[in-house]
Amino acid sequence: MMMAPDDIFGPCLLKRHPSRKHSFFKGSLPFGPSFLTALALGCAPSLGDQAPGTPSSAIKPQPSHINVQAVKSNKGITAWVVEAHDIPVVSVVIAFKNAGTAADPKGLAGLVQLLSGMLDEGAGEWDSQGFKNFLLKKNIELGISASQDVFQISFRTIKENVGEAFRVLNTLLSKPRFDDVSLARVKNQILSVLQQSLHNEHTLASQKLNARIYGDHPYGKPIQQTLKEFSKVTDDQLRQFMVNRFGRDQLLVSIVGDITAHETKDYLDKTFGNLPEKATPTDIIDAKLLNIGTIAIETLNIPQSLVYFTQPGIPRTHPDFYAAFVLMKIMGDGQFESRLWNEIREKRGLAYGIDADLNWLQHASLLLGGTATKNTSAKDVIDIIRNVWKEMSEGATQAELDFVKKRMIGSFALNFSSTIKIAKALLMYQIDNLGLNYINKRNEIIAALTLDDVNKVAKSLLKPEQLTFVIVGQPQGIPSPEPVEEKKPGANK
Repeated sequence: MMMAPDDIFGPCLLKRHPSRKHSFFKGSLPFGPSFLTALALGCAPSLGDQAPGTPSSAIKPQPSHINVQAVKSNKGITAWVVEAHDIPVVSVVIAFKNAGTAADPKGLAGLVQLLSGMLDEGAGEWDSQGFKNFLLKKNIELGISASQDVFQISFRTIKENVGEAFRVLNTLLSKPRFDDVSLARVKNQILSVLQQSLHNEHTLASQKLNARIYGDHPYGKPIQQTLKEFSKVTDDQLRQFMVNRFGRDQLLVSIVGDITAHETKDYLDKTFGNLPEKATPTDIIDAKLLNIGTIAIETLNIPQSLVYFTQPGIPRTHPDFYAAFVLMKIMGDGQFESRLWNEIREKRGLAYGIDADLNWLQHASLLLGGTATKNTSAKDVIDIIRNVWKEMSEGATQAELDFVKKRMIGSFALNFSSTIKIAKALLMYQIDNLGLNYINKRNEIIAALTLDDVNKVAKSLLKPEQLTFVIVGQPQGIPSPEPVEEKKPGANK
């Protein structure tokens, strides 16, 4: 979802992305759509010995003081806007929903990945090199990426060139070039990266996990399928995908910086006014999670075993979502203080780090975690994870809850230190349908959570018998993997 991440919950480390310190998730894991989700919350001293039922002093929410406006253009295009006139910089982030890698047309796996690599290879009057030179000359930073569910484009530039930046965005969307030479080069680059990734333990683990839990759902698409199909993608097919999927009804826009609401309206219509009014509907269904509670091993000659684990999660729209989010911070935060961290690293020294968190996509929700340990310790680590899962299902302590809430609330404002961070956060709030004023309500939501709220969701959500493990390496002492359950043909199509 897949977005470099800035956080909506806490600042410091990037969760759900390869760049995250102590994160074991690399490759195409089933991450939530929000690359802005769940940065780790920093380091802190131990929790101490506070009794489970003894509340600490009140934790006061810290206001963010960010005024978000919903600006609607004459053609009905809406953007979330934060005016910040102190620095002459403007950041813009847009996304098209239902246009991510899961929306690859049948038989053309990898089309969206190829499109994200081709859009900055020239448009309109600019060939590839001319386009890059223009961006440099005009001080425009451009970013293009795709997660499983959304296609995202962003730019940041100085105030005096914001009009040129919007013109660039319009040209990319209306007149992409997809020149033969560039298309062949980018295909070769992607081919090389994909082939190399098949020798990476993180990719192997994420592939096996995706395939195991998603089956034939688009979220479970293997790299081998992309290797077979993306090279067949033509420039016409790239253009047709943009016509089909880049509709105004799927468009989300956030703008932050030295820009007014009046200016925004004009730019919205000039940039996006000629896009199709509606995108072609997709036929992607919610995923049915398969092989719950099983173990899979991918043998690889490496000194450590990479261990990924997951169980069914909780949707972003669920009323207990925030309690579940805090619960997972207590159990699996990868920042030197959590139950998993304490049991596996601090007490036993079996791993350098471990984390676990909520992950959600448009059509699936998971609890997802990972670690790496010696091959001889893999079985012990799995047993400890299951035991911590079971103990956590019986409830957290007041001290643990206060500790996590204080960190989350105190660190929240650090996520809004630049225009691009704020713009990316606002986009994710739109994707998750959190409402225009969420940025100002979030800390109050966290502060209001009680120990009863967290322990209720712990009891209902955490199911150690549903933990699915994927191990890559040469783990010792683990029984033969349990048989894969039979799935109904087409259950995830």
